[in-house]
Amino acid sequence: MAVHFHFMDNVALTFHISGRNPPLPPATEAELRQFFMQFDVNKDKQLCKEELKRAFNSLGAVIPGYRARRGLGLADADGDGKVDVVNELDHLVRYALRLGYSVKN
Repeated sequence: MAVHFHFMDNVALTFHISGRNPPLPPATEAELRQFFMQFDVNKDKQLCKEELKRAFNSLGAVIPGYRARRGLGLADADGDGKVDVVNELDHLVRYALRLGYSVKN
């Protein structure tokens, strides 16, 4: 069992409790891209704050609402309040990679 603590955007601490399953390796860019796209529930090719919150919750974020707001702020280049999966998703993926999130296959 791994316990993830994300205190700041560039610091992610993971504690591993021995005798349990080892922690998952950090996700790849392609895995995170595919992961985030599955949260576009209305298939409008945009991720709103609520969809991002659900995604970060599924990734195991301690405070998914904060991660969603922070990710949205970094990725939303046109300021429409959503992450366009065609033009802006790369910024969100890089943010999640920096935090060391893992994706279960």
